[in-house]
Amino acid sequence: MSRLVRQQGFSLLESIVALVIVSTVGMLAIAWINSSFDAQFRLKEQYRKQVAMADAIEFTRSINPAIRPFGKAPLRAFRLEWESKPIAGPLDGSSYPRGSSSFAISVHKVDVTVYRDARQPWFTFTVNQVGYKRTKDYTEAFGGNG
Repeated sequence: MSRLVRQQGFSLLESIVALVIVSTVGMLAIAWINSSFDAQFRLKEQYRKQVAMADAIEFTRSINPAIRPFGKAPLRAFRLEWESKPIAGPLDGSSYPRGSSSFAISVHKVDVTVYRDARQPWFTFTVNQVGYKRTKDYTEAFGGNG
């Protein structure tokens, strides 16, 4: 007479296999969430850098490299430093109707470095910019004597 024994519950081996499967799925989920957070951080950092670059480019438009060939300026949450070197000119400007201007015009290569903290540069870029400098008196350009 053979008797059939019914097993109730899980065996130890089944429990271990189930734990391995659950822990593997859990580790994959945590890795995916972590990579999402990293991607979000990198995206925010890139956005901050683009905003800072737009601000820095806008500020460099206000610099006259013929008069201020180098300098520093604080902007929002970062600091800007620039140094320029002339690459063309200076040439006398022209004006209507006499043909000569009271300004000399030159083209400068402006190297800009942006710092987020005190020592380490955040990013750098280079722009070519026109500089101008007064070379003649205003009244001399119109032929007056004062």
